[in-house]
Formats: sequence, structure tokens, C-alpha cells
Amino acid sequence: MDSSRALKLWNRNALFYDLMTSVFERWGKSPRTKREMFGQIKGRVLEVGIGPGNSIRFYPQNSEVAAMDISPKMLARAKRKAAGYRVKVNLEVMDVERLGFRDNSFDMAVTSCVFCSVPDPVAGLREVSRVLKPGGRLLMFEHVLSKNRLAALIMNCINPIFSRLLGPNINRDTVGNVRRAGLKVVKDDAVMAGDIFRRIDAIKHEVDKKGG
Repeated sequence: MDSSRALKLWNRNALFYDLMTSVFERWGKSPRTKREMFGQIKGRVLEVGIGPGNSIRFYPQNSEVAAMDISPKMLARAKRKAAGYRVKVNLEVMDVERLGFRDNSFDMAVTSCVFCSVPDPVAGLREVSRVLKPGGRLLMFEHVLSKNRLAALIMNCINPIFSRLLGPNINRDTVGNVRRAGLKVVKDDAVMAGDIFRRIDAIKHEVDKKGG
């Protein structure tokens, strides 16, 4: 799936995304996990793929966040939600594979079920790494391919249909993709649905002060 198809698909999904994810967003471990994750933010923060803004309620009050999404229709919904919280969110239409921010711009970046849908996830993660400052943190809540052989077989079999109809891929190796993008994984914890939903923390390598 290329970026133009992703744009069309997520503009379409904006119409029913909240309904589709309402149970997931309100119950179980998802809200607790996101509250813990988003509660860690500090400094200049980038949210990648904010979608309709369901994460805004988890930000600490008076936070200032730059947030992007490929879909203008998703951002329109996020703008309406942001008005109800004491959080300053600067929303911009962008493709994560081509971020319009300068190198070393952010202290932290956060994602929530985003890199299942990026056409080239490693390219997107490299862009996130580029805009993070040396030592900057990437906090992720993502679903990935199960390590259970039977579950992985089922997920691989249904992924072509699932991704074509709804957009997300359900068989991504996101932890591996983070490493392939040059980031150091410091946390990788299973939090929901066995080992499928995971909390991943990564750090951009510090610049070698000796220049080596």
C-alpha cells in the first residue's frame, strides 16, 4: 500500500473509526497502558499518527504537543476533541515517511497503533529517529505478529484481507523494524491479547562526543 492509497483509506476510516475502536479505547488494559505511557511525556513532544485524537485525553494538563497524521479528515476530528482538554496540540497534515520537521527537533515521540499502517514502516521510523534529539525517546503502543506459531499462521493468512479492507497490517514485526531503523529498544513488554499488543520504548543513540 502506497501513501496515496493510505490517505484515501484513512480519510474513509475517519467516518467510523471511533465506533470501530470504542470498546478497545475505553476498556481493558488499553486505557491504563496509554495513561501510563502518555503520562511520561516531557519536553518537546511529537505524536505520530494522532488519528481522530483519542490519545489527547491521556496527556498531562498544559502539555504542548506537535501532532501529525496523513489524513485531514482524521485531524479535523482531533481538532474538535482537543478543544475539550487543557492541552495545546498543534496539528499538521504529514506523511511519517517524509516528516516536515528539522533534524533533532523533539525530546520525545509517541505512537499508538500507527506502525501497523505505515506503508514503509522502517522508513517512517527512520524519519522519527531523524527528528528526535540524540538520546530522545520513542514511546509506542503497537500490535504485532504473535510469536505463537498457530496464532502467527492465522494472522499471516488473514492479513491480506484485513489490511485491504481496514488498513492496518496485523503481522508486522514492529520491534524488529524499530531496530532496523537504528533505534535502541530498551523496553518490549506484552500488555494485551497474549503477546500481540506491546509497549515498546526506544532511544535514539547519543552522538559520540569524540566524533568516532
